[in-house]
Amino acid sequence: MPVDGLIFLLVLCTFLTYRQLRTKTIEMDLIKVAKNIFKA
Repeated sequence: MPVDGLIFLLVLCTFLTYRQLRTKTIEMDLIKVAKNIFKA
């Protein structure tokens, strides 16, 4: 993997993690939806 791609991925992951930590935590709706799907 080129170094440029690696740096891009590192910056992207850092940004997404920072954004996720700054937002108010949403209830685990995805987990509830997944449980309902697999329950059926």
